[in-house]
Amino acid sequence: MLSEKEAKDLSLVIFEMGSLAQNARNESEAEAYYLEALDIIKKSKANNPNTMIMIQNNLGRLYDILDKHDKSLICLEGVRNMIEEIPNFIDFDCVRVRNLFFTSTVLLKQGKLDQEAELLNKTITAIDNDPNAPQLI
Repeated sequence: MLSEKEAKDLSLVIFEMGSLAQNARNESEAEAYYLEALDIIKKSKANNPNTMIMIQNNLGRLYDILDKHDKSLICLEGVRNMIEEIPNFIDFDCVRVRNLFFTSTVLLKQGKLDQEAELLNKTITAIDNDPNAPQLI
């Protein structure tokens, strides 16, 4: 059994391998790495929601690229739920904003325009309220 630190470190290494595979446009390999990283962190006793959020957000984006929109929404909405459950979530990487935007694009592709418009409004509000978020021109 891995220690909490070993599980977190191993899941992050495998996550990075998934990111590299995704950047190389090897989506099936990227998916396998992301799923393996999630499995490791879930099976460990490491309570590291930031690691889960990062991995699952990338997996959701990958599913969108692969036109697996239902799986994408499950991942992305799960990320949003995890973020909302963390008191005083500090979003250094603008994960909340990116997650809202990615989810809205998936909803748009599915033709769920009302839900997509609602998330875009939340995205704009999140950008306005987040000092780390990119500024809209």
